[in-house]
This record gives sequence, C-alpha cells and structure tokens, in this order.
Amino acid sequence: MNILIVDDSEDYRMLLQRWIGEAFPDAMITQYDPIAKGMPGAEYPWGDYDVLILDYQLDQDSGVDGLDWLAEFKNDPEFPVTIFLTGQGDESLAVKALKLGAEDYLSKASVTEEKLKLAIDDALQAKARRPTPAHRLVDSHDRLEARPSAQFQPFFSEKEVALGNVSVGRYRLIKLIAYGGMAALYLATDERDGSQVAIKILDTSQLTDQRTLGRFIREYYLMAELEHPNLIKVFEQGYRGPLAYITMEYLPGGDLYDYMESGVDLVTATALIRDIAGALSVMHKAGIVHRDLKPKNIMFRADGSLAVTDLGVSKKLSENVELTYSGEIVGTPIYISPEQILGREIDHRSDLYSLGVIYFELVSGERLFMANSPTALMYKHVHEEPRLIEGVPDKLNAIIQHMLKKDPDERYPDAEILQLQLKML
Repeated sequence: MNILIVDDSEDYRMLLQRWIGEAFPDAMITQYDPIAKGMPGAEYPWGDYDVLILDYQLDQDSGVDGLDWLAEFKNDPEFPVTIFLTGQGDESLAVKALKLGAEDYLSKASVTEEKLKLAIDDALQAKARRPTPAHRLVDSHDRLEARPSAQFQPFFSEKEVALGNVSVGRYRLIKLIAYGGMAALYLATDERDGSQVAIKILDTSQLTDQRTLGRFIREYYLMAELEHPNLIKVFEQGYRGPLAYITMEYLPGGDLYDYMESGVDLVTATALIRDIAGALSVMHKAGIVHRDLKPKNIMFRADGSLAVTDLGVSKKLSENVELTYSGEIVGTPIYISPEQILGREIDHRSDLYSLGVIYFELVSGERLFMANSPTALMYKHVHEEPRLIEGVPDKLNAIIQHMLKKDPDERYPDAEILQLQLKML
C-alpha cells in the first residue's frame, strides 16, 4: 500500500506518517512539501499511490490550496482516492472537497490515529471499487535483484545464453547475473579481445516513461567522467535494436553485504570506509551525489579491492535535469539520510550520512535502527539519536556520531576531511 501525504507543515506530515506507520506497518509513505515543490505537473505518477491525504491550506504565498489540486486533477483516472484535511469549523470546505471528488474529510482539530486508520480503510475499499485504468504509469529505477522472480521475463532464454548463441553488439552473453524492472545485468565476453565484462541491458520497447531511459544513459555518462581505483569502470554505451546497453567491468567478488555477514574487524572496517570515502570524494568534487549508497552497491574485484557502483539515481548538482518525480523519495530506508526523507534539497553530505550508517553496521555487526516497517525506520532516521557502540575506541565512536548528525551542517564538510580523520585512528 502506497500513501501520499501533502501538507504544508513538516511536523504534521511526520505525525501522520508515524500514525500510518503504526496502523499499517507495511505501508510505503511519501511526504510531499507543497511549499517547496508547488503543484505537480501533468506527468506526476498519481497511479503509484493508493491513497492521498491532502490538506486544504497548502501555500498561502501562492494562494493555491487543496481544492485547487482537486479541481486540477479530478478528471485524471490515475488520481488516488483522497482524504481531505480541514481546519476547525471548515465544514463548508469539506463539502466543496467532496463535490470535487474527495472520498472523505477529517478535521485537524479532532483527528486521531484511530480516526485516520478508519478513514484510510474506507478509502482503500473505495479504491477497490474503482475500475482499473487502462494504462498505468510505471516508473522503474531499474534496481537489480540477484535472483529472477516469476514475473521477470529475460530478454533471452537461459538455454540460448548458455549455448553462447546470444550476442549484443560484439558482446556474447554468458549468464544472467541480476535483473530489475526492464533492465538485466549479464556476464559477457567482449569478442574483440576475449575479456569478460558486465553488460546492463534495458529494453526500450517496453518503456512507458522516457525518464527511465534518460536515467539509464545518464548513469553511463556520470560514471564515464569519473576515475578512481574504488569506482567501477565503464567502457561503452550503445544500442542494438530496441536494447540499450552499458558495458562495465565485471566484479566477481560479491558485495559488501555478503562481506559483512562473515564479520569485519575494526582495522578492516575502517580501511573499507576510507576507500569508499575516497571514491565519494572524487564524485563530490565532480558535483555528483550518489543518493543510494548501501552495501549492495559496494562490490569487490577478484583482487579484493572494492568499487562503488550503481549511479542510476545519482544527481549532478550543477544540472537542472530532473529524472525523478517531484516529491519522490530516492534511497534505501536503512541507509537514507534525514534530509532525503524530508524531501529537502540534498548535497554531498547526504552520502556521508549513508556511509556513517554502513560504518556503524561494519563495526557493531548490528543495524543502526530497527523497525517493523520502512516508514517507522525512516521516522527513526529523522528523530532518534544513534547509540554509541560498546567496546570500541572513543575516537571511532565520535567519528561515526559525527557522520550521523541529523543536520548536514553538523557533519563533516566533505569526504576528504573524513578520510583524514580515519587515517588518524
């Protein structure tokens, strides 16, 4: 279940998110700040949400309110079932909202967690009664999973690939490594020199949103302009019929998540974080923020050296091109920074927070925060202070705590300074 909260008060959005997370532990909740983002355009993926919780008073400066949103989008078949929020004594506004298509309304003066839960239950029942739109906007970040599911249909049969009968350009496919959305990652042989490479393939014929292709191509160009021993190397981006592809170095040593499961000593953990910080430093100097740093995106070569990978949702701060939707939370809940959760503008210090979460896990062998839902986990990133790790040097604890400050201004100013602190441990 996906729920979108639109309210001009950050505190109230967080309150609603906490209540919903407690009532519906499996819910995915997105906050939308109407003052910072304004009214969405026609391309906004309303169909991604089951329920919209919409406040009346959105932006006093612009004069746009929740009724304007309902009037603007009421004829969009993807527009979600809406619960309208009003202030005390605003019953006339509630009536107007219902006439514009809202399913229900709640007064902010009297709303409780139980009332909100009942309203959402009713909204979900109303959604179930709606006819399914003929076309649904699907937006995939092409996250690659290690094992295919029953829904995944590879571009080529396993038998054809195993027999060596499939080539994309000059790359002969050997085996499927991972998949996600409309993209798949294969191990391949470059028939020009016999070297092994990884080839990421996107089927453009299945796209309903060109932003997916834009992110795919942009991932190549972002990686191609960077050079560091701890960043993955990319070789080529091209097309073969409807298939777009990127070739990159093959990393057979697994990822940091697998590495962590076997236990890591303090010296090794610090060396790994220092290497990652070195890669981030190069990215940040080029104006690139990773935005989804996590153990699965840190992989190892055969010689044991690590490489930061997967810049598919990275952002170049100097560019105005937006390849994610306004209000969309990008990142993984376990490692996401508070400012990403709150929908604020982010910079390189967001990556340092994510790296701090990884460092905490490497040293302690435990998660930074535990929760029974992604929403509750994100709430803790925003509001709960990280605990100290027992049995480690005070200076190491201080570095991790510094990386995990809620306010980006209180973290290390850049990855280079972090590297210097790590070298002094």
